[in-house]
Amino acid sequence: MKRKDFYLFLLTGIFLVVLINFRNLFTDELKYYLPAALMMREGLIPYRDFFFPQMPLSAIFFIPTSTGGWGGLMLSRSLASVLFLLMGYILYIHTHRDRRFLLLYLFNASLLFFMPVAKSRIFISFLLTLIFLLSLRERTPRNLFLAGFLVGILTGVRYVYLLSFILFLPMNRKNMKFFIPGLITPLILPLLFFTLSPGNFIFDNFIYHFLLRRNFPSPPFQRVSSILKTIFFPSNLVLLIVFFLNYKRSNLKYYIFIFLINILYYMSLTPVQFHYHAETLPLVIYLVYDFFKRMEKKIFVPVYLFYLTSIILCIYAYLPGFKEPQKYFTVKRIKEVCTLIEENMKGKGWLISELPQIPYLTGLKTPTVFRIESVIPGGPSNRRTYSPEKLGLYIGLYNPEIIIVHKDQLRWINWKNKYKPIGENGGYVFLKRTNTIGN
Repeated sequence: MKRKDFYLFLLTGIFLVVLINFRNLFTDELKYYLPAALMMREGLIPYRDFFFPQMPLSAIFFIPTSTGGWGGLMLSRSLASVLFLLMGYILYIHTHRDRRFLLLYLFNASLLFFMPVAKSRIFISFLLTLIFLLSLRERTPRNLFLAGFLVGILTGVRYVYLLSFILFLPMNRKNMKFFIPGLITPLILPLLFFTLSPGNFIFDNFIYHFLLRRNFPSPPFQRVSSILKTIFFPSNLVLLIVFFLNYKRSNLKYYIFIFLINILYYMSLTPVQFHYHAETLPLVIYLVYDFFKRMEKKIFVPVYLFYLTSIILCIYAYLPGFKEPQKYFTVKRIKEVCTLIEENMKGKGWLISELPQIPYLTGLKTPTVFRIESVIPGGPSNRRTYSPEKLGLYIGLYNPEIIIVHKDQLRWINWKNKYKPIGENGGYVFLKRTNTIGN
């Protein structure tokens, strides 16, 4: 590796350390992935024992690092950061160590801010990168089996990525003889979870998302606004323009795949979220880097400076969290909340919290249904899912020392005779049982 390229990796690594420690906690990492991984470490089975609206491998990959507490969070974020750098290095090698590719990859705002987070996104992107690179290699039996195996693992992380078989089209019967066994092998594990609790598996992965879209539909204006925000985000706009300018018929199957994932799935079938597009960005950058490589320096420099402005926008939105509701979930603020809860928790009593971040970070004894985000809008309420209307029943059953509940849900409980407020954050009220309050 050239010295200047090494310094680029080093600079990115330093920036990632800052992100790991200060990226706000208004993410799904402490709502779904890390709590699910921790409960699996403890012997609980997803779908059967607790609600988990994701495919199983998205949590299983975090089992080694999701140890609970702040250490588990930082370790899991560190794993994601290492995979982000490793993915960049692998692609860098395949571009014959092209520095402009490295500049586009390492300092892409979406990758920098959405990859070093303990969510399934980093595994999706990493696996997809390996699959993409295998699609460029000779179709030997070994490569075809390995490609199918990786596609199977990726499908076990998010089922829509079964579409990545498109990267290996056309396939004749001989190719399929090796690809399909590879594909089926890793899908045995998701199938096992399905057989343990088929109804819950189908509900969590499919019906729940349908209910979410039905009960909270995105208004047309909001959907269009989100799509436009994604397109006109500076780094995305640059890549999109070059993506069209650099069109090559030989890459048609890659264009079709990227279109299907980002347009037909994420923008059409799911509630639009800005960060989804990051999963396929490494492929996009790889497909267009040669256009930037041919670009004259006097043109590349101003284009790249515009490209970098996205980092400023992401710092504002995602690092300390200057806007609602992120500003209530900064690392500093949540640490203060955890300290307050721990100081007021006496003995080995129960914690009931509508914020799953707090049980994970404090390790306090919490009913399983509160350890993961499990509110089902318009869906069933049972032992795996939480409904605010039944908050009083949970309080009667567990007699918790501390309750963390959104102020809008206080109407469901008669708390004033037994609990006293000790704090508030972002609309969530912290209540402590009165018979444990010191004089």
